[in-house]
Amino acid sequence: MKILVKRHWFTTISSIGEIMIVDESYRAFSVEDVVRGAWIKILKETAIACGVYLVEMTWSPRHNCMQPQIMNVPKFTGIRFDVANYASEVEGCIGVGAGRGVNAIWDSKAAHAELCSRIQAAINRGELVWVEITNEPL
Repeated sequence: MKILVKRHWFTTISSIGEIMIVDESYRAFSVEDVVRGAWIKILKETAIACGVYLVEMTWSPRHNCMQPQIMNVPKFTGIRFDVANYASEVEGCIGVGAGRGVNAIWDSKAAHAELCSRIQAAINRGELVWVEITNEPL
């Protein structure tokens, strides 16, 4: 399964994008920290670099449940698709929501639960799950 995260809307406090699963009807929005230069990282305030990453379901001690983790992200650890409405809540992770506004997304819990369900189903079918993250300003 391949997940696409296309960042479209950039401000000084957040990056908002679209999340899609290739060949499936799933659509959502993302909220992340600010996209910075390739070698610039401010702890808990910087979006991960564009690229293609493996996604695995792993135990999250913070959330006390299984969560989708984005693996092998340069300069980052513990990056996940997460429940969040604002960039201030993600700490480098990718928040998932059903709708979007300026610097915010909403209905995060439902959109995140649906994404987790689809990721787990793909893994149960024996598929690898990948996410491709791009910057595509509109």
